Amino acid sequence: MKNDLLAGIGPDSSELEQAAKRVLREALDAERVHPCDEGDDAVAARKLPESMQALFIALTQKPIPRPG
Repeated sequence: MKNDLLAGIGPDSSELEQAAKRVLREALDAERVHPCDEGDDAVAARKLPESMQALFIALTQKPIPRPG
């Protein structure tokens, strides 16, 4: 994984945070990206539906990274 945006959600996180991380990981891994962007969560996160983007922001307290 070259850019794991969920790495900060560790084993000491709450059960709710762990569950949200699993849901987001599945969604990020399911997004189809260009082969050179595989493993880059920032690229996949931009393609998530709005509801998943909102969950990501709520969980990480960070905006979705934009290119540039």
